[in-house]
Amino acid sequence: MKKIILLSFAIALFSFKVQAQYLPNASFENWTIKTLYEEPTPFTTTNPQAFMGMPMGNVKKSTDHVTGLYSAKLETVQLGTDTVPGILVLGTPVPGGILGGIPFTTDPDSLLLRAKFNILPNDTARLVVFFKNSGGIIGTCEASFIGSQPNFTYFSFPCYIGPYTVDTISIVAASSNFDFPKKPGSYIYFDDVKFKKGVATISFPNGDFETWTPRLSEEPDFWSTTNFGCVDQLNPAITKSTDHYDGTYSIKVKNSPNLWGDNLAYVTNGIIGQSGPTGGVPVPQNPSMLSGYYKYTPVGLDTAFIGGFTTRYDLGTHSTINVETGMIPLVAAATWTYFEIPISYNSFPNVDTVNVLFASGSMNAGALGSTLYVDGLTLSFFPVSVNEIADSKPLEMNIFPNPANWLVQISFSAAIEENGIIKITDAYGREVYKKAYSGSNPKESLTLDVSALSAGLYFVKMETPKRSAISKLIIK
Repeated sequence: MKKIILLSFAIALFSFKVQAQYLPNASFENWTIKTLYEEPTPFTTTNPQAFMGMPMGNVKKSTDHVTGLYSAKLETVQLGTDTVPGILVLGTPVPGGILGGIPFTTDPDSLLLRAKFNILPNDTARLVVFFKNSGGIIGTCEASFIGSQPNFTYFSFPCYIGPYTVDTISIVAASSNFDFPKKPGSYIYFDDVKFKKGVATISFPNGDFETWTPRLSEEPDFWSTTNFGCVDQLNPAITKSTDHYDGTYSIKVKNSPNLWGDNLAYVTNGIIGQSGPTGGVPVPQNPSMLSGYYKYTPVGLDTAFIGGFTTRYDLGTHSTINVETGMIPLVAAATWTYFEIPISYNSFPNVDTVNVLFASGSMNAGALGSTLYVDGLTLSFFPVSVNEIADSKPLEMNIFPNPANWLVQISFSAAIEENGIIKITDAYGREVYKKAYSGSNPKESLTLDVSALSAGLYFVKMETPKRSAISKLIIK
């Protein structure tokens, strides 16, 4: 009888633990003004596109310079199946050219600049200036770069302008070919760019790249939004709202024009990549339900949706496996309305990550202006079964010190005798550390060096074929 009572107590205790809220900032009370990326004034760049897979984008302010304090670094990056060169543009790109530009009334004879670069074989970096009159191109100046130049070097390129009066220039620079092939890893730095006419020098727009405009956005902590891609940067699609169900704030998601040519706005607790949301928050047990509250004002026949997606890392194939997708439509609701999404998978191996996603319109054609409010999210879990407890010897994990900034000791409730993986993920589910654990040398504790991690919230997870444990880690 005593063993039955103790076992029942253990089940109840462990069930209580896994019922804890594992969705950070689930009621959207905490927001931070973040610098998403910086743009060299007056240019636009590929940073919004590259931001989906590369923090701060692929056109960056660099302290590796010749004049002033900064230069501009353009880099070609691989994002999923796409290759995205670092590009800066003065004007409006359209098929076949660039519209507009800025007023310019001089006819220079050459373009001078300093550059350093590493352009991969069969690739070419370029900087092209278009001289215009009444919108028509009357001249060009083209600079091309191949091979490698590890130090800033002086270059001069001739300008060819017809017998017309220049009134406008537009500019495009890229770290790779405009067409194919584009090689991920090609990069180029530009600094001290200017025009010359005879012995006189003529200013190039922000030619020393000293002036950069930060792209700021107030973002919900531990969530990713599509604000980085809004066409109207002064009116972001996702904002903090005082119209709330609990606490002080909710999150407001409004369909707005974006750089991908549609209006859909969405939010995820993972990261937004070229193929959509990935990652999520680590969980200690199989979730049973995602619930919360919403309000929705659609435009026309538009429909919002919210979903919960579960995944697990497979130790045998060393890959992430999609386990279950639960998604529901959200119809018009003028007052705060409860919703829930049941999650049915409750088998072993357990899932280890949950991605939550919600959008203010249809994935196919979100209507401009449809507005969704979300608040009070809760993630519930299945209780641990008697068999699971008996078979797998529940594993507890403690981390000390916590918060930490250098070495941490991870202690387990018992020596781990089977092979496994220890992982650290950030609050968005991005893996920042992974190491195999060998059960041939059973240990009750491990020491990890976390000095390379940036300040913030992380999750440490030990996973074996039989059991797993997870704990939060704060890096200060």
